[in-house]
Amino acid sequence: MAKGFDKTQLKIVNSRLAKLASLPGEDVPRIIKEVTEEIKTDVIAKAPISQSSVNKGNLRRSVYNSSSSKKGRVWVDTTLTETRQGSRNFNYGYTVEHGRQGKYKTTPYFYSVAEKALGKLVEKINNAVRNAAINGK
Repeated sequence: MAKGFDKTQLKIVNSRLAKLASLPGEDVPRIIKEVTEEIKTDVIAKAPISQSSVNKGNLRRSVYNSSSSKKGRVWVDTTLTETRQGSRNFNYGYTVEHGRQGKYKTTPYFYSVAEKALGKLVEKINNAVRNAAINGK
């Protein structure tokens, strides 16, 4: 079964971001940056540690984030940190989350954290919109 986000929840987040972006003086890039950094930190904390001495901690070192004025992105890519040449085409982080044809046990760690963070994002947006309304912006 494929994992992912509820499209309705994403539409709510995007509509709230659009409302916030339309307000003068609101710092949308700052909010997006804060939330992407929080997601990255939480994903790192929840990522399982492989018992293999070769991969120990590689998943946690493979979480990245970026943000701009309108977008935030958090992703896992173990192919960037993998030291073994033969494993550079195998994204272990994706396999841990989704499994692979019954060969690997899934240990979901990414989507659950990011989904909780969407709630935090909506809360921060709502607070900013409410503060703008109170301040008469």
